[in-house]
Amino acid sequence: VNQIWILLSAARNQWLARTLHSGRLREYPPAVFDREIVGIVWPHAWRAGLGSWATIGSVQMGGLIYAQQRDSVAVASYLISLRLAQTIGVAAGAPVFSRIPRLARLWATCDRAGFQREALRGVTLALWCAAIPLVALAWLGPWLLHSVLHSSVAFPSDRTWTLLALAVFWDRYGSAHLALESAGNRVRWHIASSVCAVIFIA
Repeated sequence: VNQIWILLSAARNQWLARTLHSGRLREYPPAVFDREIVGIVWPHAWRAGLGSWATIGSVQMGGLIYAQQRDSVAVASYLISLRLAQTIGVAAGAPVFSRIPRLARLWATCDRAGFQREALRGVTLALWCAAIPLVALAWLGPWLLHSVLHSSVAFPSDRTWTLLALAVFWDRYGSAHLALESAGNRVRWHIASSVCAVIFIA
């Protein structure tokens, strides 16, 4: 379902490219398969893909393992808390990921001071965007579920939410620094995400 928005964005970008500036893009010949470009991109692409797969797969596997050990009430509470924590984590990544093009440009021009300033702003904002809603939900979560959403699912226990919140916060901290490394064309998502997946499942 999440990929639908990516497809819609790609379709919109193609439409904009063919309509803006009197449709100048149509004057260019169609792209051809370039082995040289693929050879440069592929080593970084598969590492990033494996890292994403390890992260998503470990979370889904954790839910399956938890479902085998607890009753349906506990599983429902765990899954809704996991979904809330994941949503906050994804949203909190925006301040860093939206800066990657600018960070890559600063790195390519050897502007290390500018890179550090921009990186510090992005990471600081990302961590605050994760910390504030995670802490707020610790108090407001039960009220939102029962009074606003009228859900019969109980908000997770303080211990469960605290552990999930800490996991999301540190995951966002690590992801932000991995993103900064990726801006310098050093992709290590596959290593960090695989280690985290093993720890999460264990």
